[in-house]
Amino acid sequence: MIANSYSNVTNLAIFGFGAKTSEKAAKASSFFPLSRRLRNPFTPNDSEILQQTFDECINVVIRDKQTNLNQTLNFIK
Repeated sequence: MIANSYSNVTNLAIFGFGAKTSEKAAKASSFFPLSRRLRNPFTPNDSEILQQTFDECINVVIRDKQTNLNQTLNFIK
């Protein structure tokens, strides 16, 4: 589990920012789900699955320096 306070949550929407999600992307995405599935950004709240999802995502995305956090902050707000 990510944290004990989330132990009752079965699926988590975890997002990344500041990366190109594919080699064909013209610019970095300011906000994207780690699952890389826009229609279903949720990941099961299981430590092994979360680690696997993170590893798969980090191996595919191309990190970029320019990040606009307005989209992320507006989503949280």
